Amino acid sequence: MNIIIILYLITWIYTIILRNIKSHDTWIKPSFIFSVFWLLIISLYSLKLFDIIEASNNTMIVIFVGIVASSLGLELGQKISLGKQKNNRFLFSNKRYFFLVLITFIILMISSFNGLQLILSGSTLGAIRYFERGIVFSNSFLEVLYLNIATPMTYVIMHISLYRIYNSNEKRMVHFILLIIITIASILIEGGRFIVYYILIDCLALFLLKKKAFSNKIPGKKSKFVPFLIVILCITAFVYITSDRGSEIYKTIYTYLCGCVPFLDMKIMDFHTKFNTFTYGITSLNGFLRPIFTLLAYLGIPSPTILSISDTILLNVELGTHYIAPNILYNGFVSIFYSFYVDFGVYGVGFLSAIYGFICSMVYMSYKKNNTERNTIIYLIIIQSLSTMMLRFYFCNYLTAMSLVFVMIIYKKRRYINITRIERVKYGEK
Repeated sequence: MNIIIILYLITWIYTIILRNIKSHDTWIKPSFIFSVFWLLIISLYSLKLFDIIEASNNTMIVIFVGIVASSLGLELGQKISLGKQKNNRFLFSNKRYFFLVLITFIILMISSFNGLQLILSGSTLGAIRYFERGIVFSNSFLEVLYLNIATPMTYVIMHISLYRIYNSNEKRMVHFILLIIITIASILIEGGRFIVYYILIDCLALFLLKKKAFSNKIPGKKSKFVPFLIVILCITAFVYITSDRGSEIYKTIYTYLCGCVPFLDMKIMDFHTKFNTFTYGITSLNGFLRPIFTLLAYLGIPSPTILSISDTILLNVELGTHYIAPNILYNGFVSIFYSFYVDFGVYGVGFLSAIYGFICSMVYMSYKKNNTERNTIIYLIIIQSLSTMMLRFYFCNYLTAMSLVFVMIIYKKRRYINITRIERVKYGEK
């Protein structure tokens, strides 16, 4: 039965891709991105390289339900008209952005200095990631600041810097230097490589978006040099970090993409064995809820039990390792559907996947209708969520979910009656 489900999935996804190819703006549509990623995941998994373990029929049905429901939600979201927009604009707040960047830099500099000292003393990035976190963060308060402010703001700085590198004639090198600093700091602190992956995805997305929709074209060869240099540096960094951590690059890419299928199977069994209680949306929205209740905890207000259960379930994904193949120990990658499943079971996978797909398409339609800097960056966040579907639901992790909150803070709403062409260009509009 497993092979039949795989064939059904590949046929379904392939049909969606063919439909998208016939339509406009194929490469940047969320339905196309979703389909391509899942075609890669399912196709690579079906090859069973490295003797990867086969998932159960029940888990394949969960994935089938999730893919079909997401596809329907994505399709429906493209059919809904947004109607006439209200007479308002979101303006970039330099003061808010500078304040948040300043706080982020202070946190990053302190933490990355500790990481740099470890590297100079002979530690590897792998050791920093898995064994020496307590040394990198000299106290628990610094770690809280890093997780709740610096990390999500790092993603925001990344989006804004890359957008302006691609779409601005001014201060391109300043944004490039800013991007390099936050990337190096993140690697020294985390010993990880996902920041590099996020930058690569942004670069590819912005290249495709710029060709279709960006109003301010950047003339000259220099406009192509900086983005091209960023891509080369990212690929080099990814290969170096992978090698430094003692991993094989081709095996890492393969397991990153399709290892979530057998691992999802193991974690669903773990869930029923260790918890067996649904969390009713708390796990999927944990990224937004956790910072609120962390603040309340400092004020002496305890978190609700269901949130603690959700935290434990998510922590089990990271710490509860399993062998997905002989000699391949795995953790973390449970796919987008895991949090939907632990919230409401297979029914949750169905309707939450459909809602997620619908929202993705609505954000895309909003971007198409008004491709301002703010709308572009929000759509970049959606693209990042689509490009990490093999990992987890993007918004169940507060490290990434809070980046959307900070974007909402930085771009303030202003109502107006008349606005000049110069002001519109300044605020990122046509």
